[in-house]
Amino acid sequence: MAGQQDNRMHCAEFDALLSQAIDGTLAGERLATFEAHGRDCKLCGPLLLEADAGRTWLKSTVEVEPPEDLVTNILLRTSGVLTRQRAGQRVTTSWMDRVGIGIGDLLAGSCCSTTAALRYVIRDGILHAIRHIEPCGSQVERSASS
Repeated sequence: MAGQQDNRMHCAEFDALLSQAIDGTLAGERLATFEAHGRDCKLCGPLLLEADAGRTWLKSTVEVEPPEDLVTNILLRTSGVLTRQRAGQRVTTSWMDRVGIGIGDLLAGSCCSTTAALRYVIRDGILHAIRHIEPCGSQVERSASS
């Protein structure tokens, strides 16, 4: 911010301390300097008022308990399973798809494109390998019969 340098505080420092001040963890001389800068600076003053109004509004809201099956319902509706069931189609999930979903869940925590690509490669690579597993003796039998 390009405001003033009032009361030994720069606007950048004010901006960095704003969340601490709003949370009530800023105290002592730092708080006094912060408040003085907020009163005197044309840029930081309105920012402080807006942040304080937001905090006040947030405290006035009521915390709502999510429904018990919220995640399950979201997954069912976004996966297309409910749509197919309503259309009368039989919905089956193979054990290979379940394995793929489980692996995807393990890696689902990151939004990084590298992790997403890795998740895709691992899931599809494992599913491809599983689909092409042959009984132990089948390779030997093929070689003997060729």
